[in-house]
Amino acid sequence: MLEVRYIIATNQVTGWCGNESQFYNQDRGRPEETTTVLDIPIPPYSVNGYLLQNNQLVAIPLTDAELADEAEEKALAKADTLIDAISSLADAKVFLKRLCARLISKGSL
Repeated sequence: MLEVRYIIATNQVTGWCGNESQFYNQDRGRPEETTTVLDIPIPPYSVNGYLLQNNQLVAIPLTDAELADEAEEKALAKADTLIDAISSLADAKVFLKRLCARLISKGSL
């Protein structure tokens, strides 16, 4: 299920929420907008890339610059994930090194 917020006059999607416990909880004081709930998963592109037509999300063709921006955003997100994983490994390495040093100093290794 997906709650979709859109501009009534243009059907331009301005936001969505996939957490059913938060549905109908996004009132932002925008009388030109409304929400509807669709039985679909969260789409793969940003909210700026969709119109709501006949209770369906219709993808707006993106320009080359927008496609490049989306690709860069995805690449940055993957880079963040990799950096977090590397940091976790580095922390584990430090822990294991100290543990081994203690075991060696006690004659256990």
